Amino acid sequence: MVTLNWPPFYGEKLPDGGPLTELATEAFRRAGHTASIEFLPWTRALEEVKKQRADIVLGAYYNHERARHYHYSQPMLKVNVGLVANSEARLTQYSSLRDLTAYRIGVCKNFVNSPAFDNAGYLQKDVAKIKSLTFVNSSETESI
Repeated sequence: MVTLNWPPFYGEKLPDGGPLTELATEAFRRAGHTASIEFLPWTRALEEVKKQRADIVLGAYYNHERARHYHYSQPMLKVNVGLVANSEARLTQYSSLRDLTAYRIGVCKNFVNSPAFDNAGYLQKDVAKIKSLTFVNSSETESI
């Protein structure tokens, strides 16, 4: 298996690789298989499986484009995706994605969010130009 570091779900610094790594590894063990995990940058993890140099991408959200290249299992976990705004932006709520047109929104390359957000070409989306991300617990941030 390959995936990115995405604490608290999975990560090379988490005990047993994190709870989802542990769950997937145990599921394979019960089915009579062994599994190992390698943590890579996200785009590379996707490519490793697409090019058949790895068997599984742990944690890839579904979208139609990916379904052309990958087979998806049943979901292991439901994750709600939201936005985190800088408090100086004074953005505390919005009714529709169109309300966000005045803002620049940071996104990660090859991440899937929601179909509506991913297809909203009218939004100003800036793709992160960094090699790794630190994810924070939502209780430590102001979520909207």
